[in-house]
Amino acid sequence: MPPFWSLGFHLSRYGYNTIENLWTTVKRMHDADFPYDVQWTDIDVMSDKLDFTYDTTNFNGLPELVRTLQSDGKHYVNIIDPSISSSQPAGTYPPYDDGMSQAIFVTKFNSVEPITGVSWPGTTVFSDFSNPKAVDWWTRTAGAFHERIPFDGMWIDMNEPSNFVDGSRDGCTTNLLDNPPYVPHVFGNNLRSKSLCPSAQHYLSVHYNLHSMYGYFEAQVTNTALKTIRGKRPFVLSRSTFAGSGQFTAHWTGDNRARFEDMYYSIPAILSFNMFGITHVGADICGFGLDTTEELCTRWMQLGAFYPFMRNHNDIGQKDQDPASFSWEAQQIMKQALLMRYSLIPFWYTLHYEASTRSHPIIRPLFFEYLSDGNTYNIDQQFLIGRALLVSPNLVSQSSTIYAYIPNDVWYEFPSGAAVKTVGQFVSLNAPLSKLNLHVRGGFILPMQTPGANLILGRGNPFSLLVAPSQFGNASGNLFWDDGDIIDPIGSNTYNYFEFTLSSPNMLTINSIVLNYRDSPMRLDSVKILGVVKSVTGVTVNGKPYSNYIYNLFDQILIIHGLDMNMLVGSSQIMQWTTSNEKQVHWTKNFAVLHCVWSAGGQQCDVSPHEARFDCYPEKNPTKEKCLARKCCWRIPVNKANDTQKRLTSIGVTGIPFCYYSKDFPSYQVTTNGSTDFGQRIRIVKLQTTYMPNDIMDLTVDLIYETQQRLRIRIYDTNNKRYEVPLKVPVIKTKVNVSDYEVNIRRRPFAVVVTRKSNGAILFDSSVAPLIFADQFIKLSTRLSSPLLYGLGEHQQPLLINVTDEWKRLTFYTRDFPPVQHVNLYGVHPFHINIERTPDNRTSVHGQFFLNSNAMDVDLQPLPALTYTTIGGIIDLYIFTGPTVQDVIEQYWDVIGKPTMPPFWSLGFHLCRWGYNKIENMIASLVRMRNADFPIDVQWTDIDAMASFLDFTYDSQHFHGLPEFVRALQADGIHYVNIIDPGISSTQPAGSYFPFDDGVKRGIFMTKFNSTELIKGKVWPGITAFPDFTNPKAVEWWTSAAAAFHDVVPFDGMWIDMNEPSSFVDGSQDGCTENSLDNPPFTPHVHGDALSAKTVCPSAQHHLSSHYNLHSMYGYFEAQATNIALRTIRKKRPFVLSRSTFAGSGQFTAHWTGDNQATFDDMYFSIPAILNFNMFGVTHVGADICGFLRDTTEELCIRWMQLGAFYPFMRNHNAIGERDQDPASFSWEAQQIMKQALLMRYSLIPFWYTLHYHALFKSRSIVQPLFAEYLNDENTYDIDRQFLVGRALLISPNLLPESDVVYAYIPKDVWYEFPLGVKLSDVGLFTDLDAPISKINVHVRGGFIIPMQIPGDNLVLGRGNPFTLLVALSQSGNATGNLFWDDGDSLDSIETKAYNYLEFSLTNSNKLTINAVVSNYKESAMRLDLVKILGLDHSVTNVIVNGQSYSSYIYNIPDRILVIYGLDLDMIDPVSQTIQWSVSN
Repeated sequence: MPPFWSLGFHLSRYGYNTIENLWTTVKRMHDADFPYDVQWTDIDVMSDKLDFTYDTTNFNGLPELVRTLQSDGKHYVNIIDPSISSSQPAGTYPPYDDGMSQAIFVTKFNSVEPITGVSWPGTTVFSDFSNPKAVDWWTRTAGAFHERIPFDGMWIDMNEPSNFVDGSRDGCTTNLLDNPPYVPHVFGNNLRSKSLCPSAQHYLSVHYNLHSMYGYFEAQVTNTALKTIRGKRPFVLSRSTFAGSGQFTAHWTGDNRARFEDMYYSIPAILSFNMFGITHVGADICGFGLDTTEELCTRWMQLGAFYPFMRNHNDIGQKDQDPASFSWEAQQIMKQALLMRYSLIPFWYTLHYEASTRSHPIIRPLFFEYLSDGNTYNIDQQFLIGRALLVSPNLVSQSSTIYAYIPNDVWYEFPSGAAVKTVGQFVSLNAPLSKLNLHVRGGFILPMQTPGANLILGRGNPFSLLVAPSQFGNASGNLFWDDGDIIDPIGSNTYNYFEFTLSSPNMLTINSIVLNYRDSPMRLDSVKILGVVKSVTGVTVNGKPYSNYIYNLFDQILIIHGLDMNMLVGSSQIMQWTTSNEKQVHWTKNFAVLHCVWSAGGQQCDVSPHEARFDCYPEKNPTKEKCLARKCCWRIPVNKANDTQKRLTSIGVTGIPFCYYSKDFPSYQVTTNGSTDFGQRIRIVKLQTTYMPNDIMDLTVDLIYETQQRLRIRIYDTNNKRYEVPLKVPVIKTKVNVSDYEVNIRRRPFAVVVTRKSNGAILFDSSVAPLIFADQFIKLSTRLSSPLLYGLGEHQQPLLINVTDEWKRLTFYTRDFPPVQHVNLYGVHPFHINIERTPDNRTSVHGQFFLNSNAMDVDLQPLPALTYTTIGGIIDLYIFTGPTVQDVIEQYWDVIGKPTMPPFWSLGFHLCRWGYNKIENMIASLVRMRNADFPIDVQWTDIDAMASFLDFTYDSQHFHGLPEFVRALQADGIHYVNIIDPGISSTQPAGSYFPFDDGVKRGIFMTKFNSTELIKGKVWPGITAFPDFTNPKAVEWWTSAAAAFHDVVPFDGMWIDMNEPSSFVDGSQDGCTENSLDNPPFTPHVHGDALSAKTVCPSAQHHLSSHYNLHSMYGYFEAQATNIALRTIRKKRPFVLSRSTFAGSGQFTAHWTGDNQATFDDMYFSIPAILNFNMFGVTHVGADICGFLRDTTEELCIRWMQLGAFYPFMRNHNAIGERDQDPASFSWEAQQIMKQALLMRYSLIPFWYTLHYHALFKSRSIVQPLFAEYLNDENTYDIDRQFLVGRALLISPNLLPESDVVYAYIPKDVWYEFPLGVKLSDVGLFTDLDAPISKINVHVRGGFIIPMQIPGDNLVLGRGNPFTLLVALSQSGNATGNLFWDDGDSLDSIETKAYNYLEFSLTNSNKLTINAVVSNYKESAMRLDLVKILGLDHSVTNVIVNGQSYSSYIYNIPDRILVIYGLDLDMIDPVSQTIQWSVSN
């Protein structure tokens, strides 16, 4: 039975670091009026990580803080690990000294010497809690610490037990205990992995036998110690548990991550632990590892409010995630969840009593209660609290509905009380961010209580009863109550116990079964009875008429209020009510609702619907006062439900702004409008300043009619030159004569409206909201054609951005952060495609590109509308009219530049890891790959190969022989790429580090504001300077530094990482200035809440402008400089891989999606990422296959290798400390599957290479979403788990664990299985595809001819291998294809036409023509060996090749496939060749 206070909200984090930060959190929670009960601290509060100590420097005053909390009714819990430091000076550390004197530490095998390991404090010994003497020692040790810091509970962690070394510091024995003949499939593959030697000895037995009970015994001992020390009911939280641990301890699910997936998995975990008898259980709310997001934390706080044990806890280095650290709107939602929990505490506490005395689980899966209902057997995204409450949380990001099961029973919504009409089936429940779906089961009575600031302060508050009648009008419930802290209230009979019964539809009885606790008042204030179907005409309480009641006719609810009934008087009390004879007829009526609207100066604030509100206070924590100060409107939104309108007074509807612009908010008006050669020039002025400083009152608008399909809108300061993005874009001086768009200007207020001439569709409409243009705050809104968009990167998000029912905000500012949702990531691409639907179901698309490099927010709302909010530059907006997806992409790339043509070898398989650590490990990996016959083209190294993390160096000790190793690779046709970070060490001895010395000499580093002094940050090598790649001299310096290193290690490509740019300190080593560049009046919602977070001060100076303007282009300019450097050094086609990108980066670099994780979720998100980057013109893109962070699994790595074989850029890469994940490191079976995927890729390399050529010359994306090809098929709009390679291959990977089917969409077209060639019979529908672990589903589209090649060990060695053609007939019997081929490495092969280009065409189902359109590359054989034609419906009777009869062919009758083999045709001589066949009639 847990202490009463432990049922409240617990707050913790690893990383308060100082007592000031801890106090700040406590105060923040107090000031925001959050109820909470328990404050925790983690190991950072200890002195040198020593158990039973605290850091008197950083946590000076901790004892006083604890006592202050306790005086306010709060409690305090501290952490204790089982490992005791053994390296302190003798006599200075009593826990160790006393333990040694009592001989209570685990010892080595057949020895009295304690076994030593390594844990947080360093070398440690491990307590033997099976030793009877351990109880007194542990109690004595904890008691001594309790006298200093009067903790209320103990958190015992690391008690598996965990050890930072395997076994011990001295290794383990060679006996069978440490080396058993069979080892179960434990993680780490041996029993001593990150724990103790199994041979270590405990009092009761060896560790081999007792390992998994270590946490059990520690919990038992800790429980006993706390009873002795405090004389009260103990609270213990243990990470490790065994059967029966629930007698002594609570449990949490350990070091989870801030991911929706982890939030989901918490539910089956707590359900399982309730079955295991550990009922007081929860998970780290909002996630322990990784930074959480506001959406995730809001959802998790809602769910966590219904964990038995509710604690919010996170890791060191992560952002604050206490509820009060989030936006005002999020706080209100989280507070509502907490108040819901606190109001139900009497119900929760009674459930704990029933668990302890009646063996009832506190929470349970639905199948427990509905065992005959097969629908409940696999439900683990919903659960029951007790038997009475059904919890249905929203566990999906960016979702406003949930798909939930409502069992066949009586259910009422909580807290509204409305009866649920649809039961016994799956339903879609409304679940916006502000709502957690909770339902009360008919037949139950729930005791509740008015919440206080914490459970101690609220114990005397009034009670209430929630009565939910069953279908028979009955209900029952109970309430257990005691002082909440006494050790044995049940044994001593010092408690109260009540039973509540609704025995007929109109009589409620309260029976006092036990009344022995009277130290706290127990007064019943109200009773709420649900499902009262007849109007109530009277109420009696204990036989007397009672008039304080309300009957809600519409929701059929009776509320009896103001009772003030003493529950401690008498054994039985009764309430009754009478009803009218007839059941009421349901009816509805429109009620007039009076809204409280605040505005300044009587503006026009009646903006309807809510979706038409545009946010006037996008900053955090809006208030009415702040809103009115901006002369904007303030109104709490209303929520429409059940044909009535209910005002949301306590909680905001997330997304709908409370503070918004009035219809007559001051804006610009047109003063002049004239025609120019390029189009129109308009002058607009504003007569009244608005709320941001330095409003620009006089603006010029240029409307540039650039092409038939492209309009450019530029709005800028009439009088002063402002920063503009230094991107080379077309300069158009003459207006196009014919355009697809019509432009209209509204004079007052100024607005631009652009429509499509053909159908009037809106392409741009700024009339929806006022234009704001201040020096550091520019806001432009436009109506959208539909709520369906694509693009707007770089963010981890699904492909389709659907704002039909949602408000979304996307922030743009390059940032070094592992990909998670709702965070600005490595790149900035403010480009989107918007779908237009027309009544005739003919769909078009158009695009917009906002050419601005300053930090910005893009807000999307269901009107639908979009708002750009940027903090610098000008408005420079391109509109592309499409009307197809391909058209829009071509029009966009015409502005930003076409993708680079990569070197041929870069299309192969790349292998890398951070953590080879020494050259022997890298060689072992490569040898392993070769021995397993895996094709591989590129070997990489990460920063561990550098000397002291210094750019352009290698570690000659650990990577001795690296230059020779690289040359040996190259001799075998394999290439080598090394990593370079932009941070250049500035602390090496003068004259010893050329990159820094030469950079200083040339003056190419960024400087502080208005200074020539270099700005210094901190990256891997320590203190660093940052190159200014906008400086023209930087290219020569970068080339010189790279060339000098290339002379030592002849790398083939350069991997430029950390170039957001990333720094380990905020701003600089010396901080930032106080000026407005470093402290702008508005900061977009960037991760870290400041522009300087983990990067350089915005005020830092570049050659071209300030970092404030150029930050997000840092990677762009570095990629450009690196591309030039490689061209100069190698005289070959450059290969650059950049993490940070900007619009146009694809001209210079490839890209990967950054530091992903080894999860199925991350594998899925890689697909929308590579599809988006193909739209953005960065076509050579991929993700770290198998995951960068966290250990991968064999299943995940197989699935990811299958998928990755169809990334344009294919690299397997992972982080230091993680297991090897090169394909050859897995089982033989896994290797064969991965090899098959690689061979499939390598066989398609001619097709891939041709796609890259088409990307450069025809502006075609290499991979694309299905909607791009099937625009009139709305089924394709949100498909992002499948994609197309080119236009011809459909990829449908399996992205789910332990699944052998894929639910896939097959568009209405002709499709053939690849590589089998069997034609699909069912198309235009969703279907289950067979997808065992050995298979990835690939389909070839009819109408296409795909050039292929027999793979070699690598692409260089395989270049001369024979080609094949795969011909897939369309419905009409035709097909086309092409092939580009050159030497794969020349800089100018395309410009000089030193290449071959072949066109293939099939006509009339029987004639294949091969035309060599260009045939100037003769250095590599191009021989065609085989042609495979799919979909031939008639038997083939003969084949003719170039006019000659040919007999080497096979026709497969069942599959209708013709294979013509052994051709040995020279594909470029003659320039035109034909293959024909005849068929039977």
